[in-house]
Amino acid sequence: MIKPRAALVGGANCCRRWPWFLLLCLLTGGLWLNAAVWLARGARLRRRAALAPDASSALRLGGCPESHPEPLPLGSFAPRLVGPSANAPELCFVVRVMPSHLPNLPGLVFSAAGSSGALRLRFIFVRSYTPAPGGDDGLDAAVAFLNAALQPLRASGGEPPASVAPIDGSYTEAHFPGLREATYAGDAGYVVTDVVLESVLARRAVAGGGGGGFCDALVVTNGDNLYTAGFVPAVAAALREGSELVGVHFVSRYNYTAQVRDGNWRWGHGPLRVGADVEYAPRFVPYGIDLGAVVFTADLLRRGGTLFALDRLRADPTGRGLDFISADGRFFEALSAEAVAPVIIPRVLYVHQ
Repeated sequence: MIKPRAALVGGANCCRRWPWFLLLCLLTGGLWLNAAVWLARGARLRRRAALAPDASSALRLGGCPESHPEPLPLGSFAPRLVGPSANAPELCFVVRVMPSHLPNLPGLVFSAAGSSGALRLRFIFVRSYTPAPGGDDGLDAAVAFLNAALQPLRASGGEPPASVAPIDGSYTEAHFPGLREATYAGDAGYVVTDVVLESVLARRAVAGGGGGGFCDALVVTNGDNLYTAGFVPAVAAALREGSELVGVHFVSRYNYTAQVRDGNWRWGHGPLRVGADVEYAPRFVPYGIDLGAVVFTADLLRRGGTLFALDRLRADPTGRGLDFISADGRFFEALSAEAVAPVIIPRVLYVHQ
């Protein structure tokens, strides 16, 4: 049967409209699909927000608001530590702490302990300030955290590897009340450090020959400094070879400028080393080294019979003429005169901040 011409024409027009109809369906369908996706995403975010701790609780924990309902495990932050042998020498870090140093203490300890298999490590923290009466400055909590992380590195006698010395800046104020006004800096850190060093020697003397494996070697540093993973192995190798005084190259945020004049060192007289964050090759001389860049043995400390500042203060309690800026170099200069095989390792293993 032959259809009328009008029917044929109408069918052709319908076919021409189909592509536009399909395109319209695709567009409207895409809009509905996008709307559904966004609604589902909003519902998911609302459920996650309901499970997450609020900002105040996160701040109380010292962290940031996030979606973890439980604290991250300690192993997420601690390095993989290798416990040393029981007869390995013990290296003690005497860490002078100011309140601003607390956030950096895990970084200091983990940076030093990352390759610690060659030596047993002990960390003795001492407050260089006078804490507020009855206040909690957070140091004891920080040390408890570090002890939990440092279980493989338990110190001699099974003691926790980190401890807080029972002394603070109030010792200086009680014994030398005019020190801060009489000197350039009046740094209580040197005085309390000396008290800790004397206590180390006293404990070793009680233990008898060999010091009972307690603090065979020491390094004094500040709580805002850092060490590379190569520091402990390099120092251990030097100690095994018989060195009693071991220094390392370092970088510092400070400008070290000095120069030799007539055999003496002067502060700020020339460009031996100029610029922050530049490798510094130290010497065991006044103004020539930072205390955190040197390891010395306890036997050398006992024989040398010198301290950073306390011996001079006992001779002159007024503190007049006591130069704290050169205290590091004077201390190590005196020890180097008594030391067996003093050495400076030409590698950047310490970051002075």
